[in-house]
Amino acid sequence: MEEDYETKMIKKYQNDVQKQELKIISNNQLLDLSFVDKLSVNSLTVFSCYNIIFKELPLKVTSLYLNKCKLESITGLEQMIWLKSLNLFENLLSSIDPVKFLVYLNELNLGNNFIADLSPLQPLKHLTILEAFSNNTRCKN
Repeated sequence: MEEDYETKMIKKYQNDVQKQELKIISNNQLLDLSFVDKLSVNSLTVFSCYNIIFKELPLKVTSLYLNKCKLESITGLEQMIWLKSLNLFENLLSSIDPVKFLVYLNELNLGNNFIADLSPLQPLKHLTILEAFSNNTRCKN
């Protein structure tokens, strides 16, 4: 009998999470991150995985790095209230509205996107590091 997606992913990455961090680097589609909640990780890094669907977000994660994932929306991230560090470098984002709910966020990288309005960051009293270079200057492909 073939294993379901979640079981396969847990087995694939369970040995990598001894340091409580998980790095997924791929040029493939990663459709569902729900398996991450079954692993004991505090930090999740995803590079070059396209079409990410946040079916059941890893809510316990405190550091999330979604670099070069071609994200056009971060709707759903507002549920990850424990995030302290968020890196959204080089995506296709034009809006960061969900970030305003991440009240514990202290580090944020929005570089190389299409963001013109940073006003959603105003409620973030703990934000001490912000990188927002090269926004609204690139051409969308």
